Amino acid sequence: MEAPGASSAGPGAPSISVRVAGNPDERGTIDATPAPAPPPTIAAGWTFCDENAERAREMAVKYIGGYWATALRHYEMAADHFGKAKGYEYYEQMAKTLQGHGADAAIEYFLNLQVWGTPEMCLRKIDDIRRRVNADHFVGVFSYAGMPIEDAERSLRLFAREVMPELKKLNGVQSEAA
Repeated sequence: MEAPGASSAGPGAPSISVRVAGNPDERGTIDATPAPAPPPTIAAGWTFCDENAERAREMAVKYIGGYWATALRHYEMAADHFGKAKGYEYYEQMAKTLQGHGADAAIEYFLNLQVWGTPEMCLRKIDDIRRRVNADHFVGVFSYAGMPIEDAERSLRLFAREVMPELKKLNGVQSEAA
């Protein structure tokens, strides 16, 4: 136990003197030194990259949307059982939204959170994500929902050839929150 007024943060660092409950003679301090900034986030997303924007949308709807539709069914996201378990309040709200708007709206919402489109569209989306969540890494998921391996590989190779070099040019993160 440190002496009253002492701080482990060093001389001159702010501290708050507190009394320990149950014993008015026992005191301690709480270090009031600001916490360091958190490290940048690592963002991840289902990704589909194609030279043709229409084909990219078609494939995103089919496979990214297909993944989300499977998750909605598997976890019974539209059911009312989430409201019965403490800690699942977020899922309860999601279930109510699904019941009100339907699975198609939920799939469209999820689809718009992911990275898909032409290389330029993918780059813009990742840059938007990194700025919003202070991310300095992006992990793309390129194979999902039964997508043929040839389509996944073509998307991945185009992304690697066209998007990654541009991502590497982005120096650091300039978060909207900063």
